[in-house]
Amino acid sequence: MKHGKMGILHYKVNFSEAGRYYVWVRAYSTGTEDNGVHVGVDGTWPESGQRMQWCDGKDSWTWGNSQRTEERHCGIPGFIYIDIDKAGEHDIQFSMREDGFEMDQFIFTKDTSYHPENTNEIATDGNQDLLAMVKEVRPSAKIYPAQTFKNTKNAFYNDRKWLAINPEEHEEAEASLSFDGAEGEYDVVLFTVGENDGRSVYTLKKNAETFKDFRTPLSSNMFEEGLEYVKVYANIKLNANDEIGVKAVPKSRDGKEFSRARWSGLVVVEAKTGKKLLEELQHKMAALTNMQITGELKKMA
Repeated sequence: MKHGKMGILHYKVNFSEAGRYYVWVRAYSTGTEDNGVHVGVDGTWPESGQRMQWCDGKDSWTWGNSQRTEERHCGIPGFIYIDIDKAGEHDIQFSMREDGFEMDQFIFTKDTSYHPENTNEIATDGNQDLLAMVKEVRPSAKIYPAQTFKNTKNAFYNDRKWLAINPEEHEEAEASLSFDGAEGEYDVVLFTVGENDGRSVYTLKKNAETFKDFRTPLSSNMFEEGLEYVKVYANIKLNANDEIGVKAVPKSRDGKEFSRARWSGLVVVEAKTGKKLLEELQHKMAALTNMQITGELKKMA
């Protein structure tokens, strides 16, 4: 059903400040189609509030914030939000998409990583700790987590295991550390984080030298790790105590909301083995997926 046409609820909500608010709703679905709602504000129904969708959690109260698209029937997490133009009281509306839809709670948050049920976990449906996997598949690799780098002008902030930029305060940031390996040729592997609100740009640096920019693909989730967000810089000559680092620049998908240029670290491996490392990680991820599927099948048996 089109937005604003059926079962409309109105709530007066007092917002302490203007900005973009991501919407979470707790819903109960029993049938095949009673799993959607639209969100509006002050009598308008913005595209970003339409087609909120649940596929999981049948017959139970389940939190969701996914928007249904032509490409993804079950929705893309983090795509439901409203923009509040000024602080104060606003009329928030919810409109049923199908007969039988039930909801009992809703939350507005400016934190893209927030999840109502587990705020200590990362709210994404496929996040992998790739640096931890590197340690397993390639013990000889030198692993430099982002948070071990010296943060120039404190423009980066700690975001769980990542470094990130607040685009409202900084347009870019740099961080570096001293290479503690032997002189030689290496492949340097940059691990960034995909985000759904902008394709951040990253530049590898060695002393005063810079290497080709890497622009991450857009993520379907609010943010996620994956091999598509990894860049291999091949055949880099490094000497002991060379300063290696990363420059990051947030970008915007829609000109309103910006990414935070998150990245998780650098890995240094023997020259001409960087792409092989990605293959090893791919096999490791596939093996973990197969183990998870096997485990689910055993539960069902």
